[in-house]
Amino acid sequence: MMDSKIAKVRIGLGCVTFGREIGEDQSCRILDYAWQNGVRLFDTAEAYADGESERILGKWMASRGVASEALVMTKASFRFDAAGILEAASRSLDRLRIGSAAYYLLHRFERSVPLEDQLAALHALKQQGLIQYAGCSNFNVVQLRQALAIAKIDVLQNMYSLAAREQEGETMGECLHSGVAFVAFSPLAAGFLTGKYGREIPKGTRFDIVPGHRDIYFSDANFATVDRLHAIAAETGISAVRLAIGWVLKNPNIVCVLVGARETDHVANALDCLRDPAPAEVFERMDAW
Repeated sequence: MMDSKIAKVRIGLGCVTFGREIGEDQSCRILDYAWQNGVRLFDTAEAYADGESERILGKWMASRGVASEALVMTKASFRFDAAGILEAASRSLDRLRIGSAAYYLLHRFERSVPLEDQLAALHALKQQGLIQYAGCSNFNVVQLRQALAIAKIDVLQNMYSLAAREQEGETMGECLHSGVAFVAFSPLAAGFLTGKYGREIPKGTRFDIVPGHRDIYFSDANFATVDRLHAIAAETGISAVRLAIGWVLKNPNIVCVLVGARETDHVANALDCLRDPAPAEVFERMDAW
């Protein structure tokens, strides 16, 4: 059965920008805005700004007195042997200033360590009460099935957007079949769908800070998708950002969409998509791209 906590959360705040693209003060402004507007799930990882994202989130939760209500999702990113995962979880909880995280995920599929050992470490964290639910991120459907054959997986967190639709079909189908909550991240394709990227990358943008995004999203097909998206935005008067996020949100196989932010407006856009979605016929046209 799907985790009831996450099933009630349609939008979560991705905290990858904290300490990497924006400082602590701006991060806290965004967190305050998100909380005041009903966002309760916060996604981070030990890898984000080398733990700074977790530290900022933890300090904010403590200062606002909301740690008991917030749903924190964090991840083991570096060492995937059992001892490494247990140590990473302990360090993450210290930075987050909490005794238990709602969700703890393997950040990627790691072939150098038996998957049985990795999942046993997650089970141990559950048994110790240090996490409530276990999951994985950036696993394809074959890897997800390998994990499910070994242990219960509660959450799969993968990228999904108009520019990255590989999760449709088998992966989302397996999640539905196995009761795994599918959490989508990067609904704007790390900003690619905003149209700010041509073949040249502006300095200081996310693609400049994390060049690997170019390999994921830069293709003739995806640039054509951006053109179509902005054409339909001009036609309907609905912004490309709201169309792109709204298209992900309307997918019934997704239980939560994580949105990153450098400004409070980025959170507002996502919440507006939930409150006032575009007409269904617009999304149907986008489905066909």
